[in-house]
Amino acid sequence: MLASGVSMIACSASSGQARAIAERLVGVAVPSLVLDDCWKVSLDLAIFAGAHPVVLYFFPGCSGSPDDGERADLMDVVQHRAFRHHLPDLEARGYTVIGVSSQSDELQRRSARANRLVHRLLCDPELQLAQALELPTFSCDDAHWYQRLTLIAGKGRVEKLFFPVANAAASASQVLTWLALHRQPTDASDDAC
Repeated sequence: MLASGVSMIACSASSGQARAIAERLVGVAVPSLVLDDCWKVSLDLAIFAGAHPVVLYFFPGCSGSPDDGERADLMDVVQHRAFRHHLPDLEARGYTVIGVSSQSDELQRRSARANRLVHRLLCDPELQLAQALELPTFSCDDAHWYQRLTLIAGKGRVEKLFFPVANAAASASQVLTWLALHRQPTDASDDAC
């Protein structure tokens, strides 16, 4: 149990445990939490997700590796760039992309600059979203981090959760494929009569 009351879910979650996490979250309301992005601009997730379909990708942000041996820092870069590359396609479908980690705003600013990101990176150093949604985390480098996962929300509710994300480079493509199979581009905005 983390100091903030967040329970840690082991990195090596079985496929049954991962499926249970994903199924439990579908339909759950995005919590009303105000987080700052790496430029110190605040965002209330519930209000934003209620007004805009959103893809939240959670990345560890640590320099070490969780139990699965992944070089988290390198995979973060790969995932950032994949979402940057597919951002026009996701925006064309009406979705806003936001990255989330427990990294400091300074580390996220460096990452945003280095990777030429135009989408927001939210800082959640106290793992408030992990606590509110019971998201999986792990310990590394004497700190607690999000496990890599991707959440799609529309009308303020979770529509889909990808966990675990086995391939950070394919994470954005996985979202686009799911959207193509399950959502028409107008579903995101509900502008149709």
